[in-house]
Amino acid sequence: MNLHPTQLAAIATDAPRVAVLAAPGSGKTAVLTRRAARLLADHHGSEVLLVTFTNAAAAEMRGRIADLTSARKAHGMRASTLHSLAARTLREFADKAGLNPRFSIYDEVDEDDIYLYAGAEMNLLCPPGEKPKGGQVKTAKGLRNKPEVRDRVRQLLREADAVTYDGLEEHLLRILADEGVGDGLRRRWRHVLVDESQDLSETQHAILAALNPPNLFMVGDGGQRIYSFRGATGLFIEQARSGDWRTIEMPVNWRSRGPIVEVATRLGRAMREPGLDQEAGRQGEPAWVEEVLEITAPDRPGYLAAVVADVRDAAQPVYVVDDGLPNAAEPLWSWRDCAILAPTWHQLEEMSAALATAGVPHHLTRRTAGVWTTDEARWAINCLRAAVNPRDHAAMWTALSTLRPRVRIGEWAAVRSAAIAAEIDVLNEALLKLAQGPAGRLLNAIAAAHFAITDGEPAADALGLVTTVLAEECGDLHLVSRVQAVRAFEVAAIAWLTAEAGRTIADLLDAFATRELDAEKADEEEPDEVTLTTIHGAKGLEWPCVWVLGCEASGRAAWPRSTEHEEELRLFYVACTRAKDRLRLCWAGHRGRSEFVALATGRPT
Repeated sequence: MNLHPTQLAAIATDAPRVAVLAAPGSGKTAVLTRRAARLLADHHGSEVLLVTFTNAAAAEMRGRIADLTSARKAHGMRASTLHSLAARTLREFADKAGLNPRFSIYDEVDEDDIYLYAGAEMNLLCPPGEKPKGGQVKTAKGLRNKPEVRDRVRQLLREADAVTYDGLEEHLLRILADEGVGDGLRRRWRHVLVDESQDLSETQHAILAALNPPNLFMVGDGGQRIYSFRGATGLFIEQARSGDWRTIEMPVNWRSRGPIVEVATRLGRAMREPGLDQEAGRQGEPAWVEEVLEITAPDRPGYLAAVVADVRDAAQPVYVVDDGLPNAAEPLWSWRDCAILAPTWHQLEEMSAALATAGVPHHLTRRTAGVWTTDEARWAINCLRAAVNPRDHAAMWTALSTLRPRVRIGEWAAVRSAAIAAEIDVLNEALLKLAQGPAGRLLNAIAAAHFAITDGEPAADALGLVTTVLAEECGDLHLVSRVQAVRAFEVAAIAWLTAEAGRTIADLLDAFATRELDAEKADEEEPDEVTLTTIHGAKGLEWPCVWVLGCEASGRAAWPRSTEHEEELRLFYVACTRAKDRLRLCWAGHRGRSEFVALATGRPT
């Protein structure tokens, strides 16, 4: 790969603080991986830390770096998300955070579960089918807004030796304030490289500041900051524009054809913090390169039909003329080269129905449920959490509450309280009080798995103790599909555990909670189907052909722009820059045309 001078400058600079402003498709991954490989030539792998926003991106970068350097040189280098980094660091220094090293990590679903448990325990959760009264609410989100419930959840987390996914970073920040731990970690990582820096939250920026590595290299694009609802700030852009950092701009877009690059530049100029004026890097554009087009119709059915017709057209055979003679008719693109993006799932579901009627193969990414996302997988994970951490009353309760007959919340609260009073693990108390029936069988399986793990038996054996009982319980209820899902989880979990020597059940639980298991699917071949996903879900991806739905007028005044309006503009920018060859902006005529379409195309509304 021939590198552009701006890319070479970013790879080679020795400045201690570097901010790289990278246009979409400008090769930032190539720059990060090549810079890491250059550093590994002169430093031990353990001195280099590469921080990414997703586990899939981390896995991709590890693979690229391994291809660029020797396994010996890359050994010890860490590429991970900050959440995964926090989890591993907290395991190492759990005592400094007031945690037991076997602590559980709860993802967003688990966190909702413990809020619902607290709400039910405090009689603030409205029963199904009834109207809320006396401060009651119906959802976990409603409970999060109540200070007394938040306080109760914090207490329940302490009792369970558990940390929430978002709490990982807060705990890491606290232990970095410990002089001994902080100094050790600051000496450990001499070079820290950060991808997608525009998406960092205040807590994440504070972690980087607390680490204060001798060399900090950050890459990002302010135009793609679309996660303010997760706390993303504009601090990276402020750093890049300050005199304390060396700023390198990479404006050449190697991904998209000229007309799409022009759209990106127009949108970037319209932002409150203007983006880069981009240059099209692709050479040898054929004569048939298209302009960015709009698809519209006076009403909703006509609009959907027009989009479907255009999607079908993209995969139709065409004649390609070479030296004046037409070649055999072949499709320019396959179905998998096409993606339909929208701000909301509702818009995608509507389009999915239209595509299904027309016989166009497609998949909604939200409905692509892998083996790790089933209810049975979460059931097994909660049982394994209790086996690793016998104090984890929340995981144990969630697992037990799916059985029939159910363990009632009052009964379980008594078990938990008795365990705390006796200063014993809740698993021990539960084995005494709930020894009969399905609950007793499951608790005994969890206890057996706990002793297997403690005694150092193979992880697959401990896993089998739990999944066998789960499959038996489903079988007793004649739920064949659930038995199959439990067994599918078992097969996938054993494959993951044995893929690398030394992996443990605790490692599996951490990978599940920090979403690292999702990265295992990165190398799977996509089916030959049109992809339908939200714009947020499309970030970091690209397709030859992209249709952007929902390009209707918002009904708000164009100026002055609110913060929400500005983020919508950035969201539209992200959607447009996913396209490599063909870009369609789609809107229903009865709703009117978005001002963003006018900005993108240069054609006034």
